[in-house]
Amino acid sequence: MAGDVDFSMAFPATVAVDVEAGKVRILATAGPERTVEGVPSFVEIGLSPNTGYIHRIVMAPSGVPEDRLMRLRRAFAALQSDEAYLAAMRRLGENAEYMDGVDYEAVRIEQSREYGELVRAIAGQ
Repeated sequence: MAGDVDFSMAFPATVAVDVEAGKVRILATAGPERTVEGVPSFVEIGLSPNTGYIHRIVMAPSGVPEDRLMRLRRAFAALQSDEAYLAAMRRLGENAEYMDGVDYEAVRIEQSREYGELVRAIAGQ
């Protein structure tokens, strides 16, 4: 860490080494439930369950044939029942959930609205 940032948001796996080394401290975790022992969730401190919840997104270029998109969607959805994948995600402290594009778009719109409200509240507007 360069020492010029007061706080940041990151995936748990990207900061685990720095947390273990005592270089950074996790103040809260995104989402409705605690994911780190002894650290409150955003919901517990009064924020929306979507605030700060980061999704990893896999995208395909426009024009990909529908049958290929469906094959990819089925493969990613199938990961949700793969014990090795789920165990790896737990070890990394990462969430494991699947949403297709339509479902994610609804979440993205809601998060955008909530982030706008959060920024206005921080700015005192």
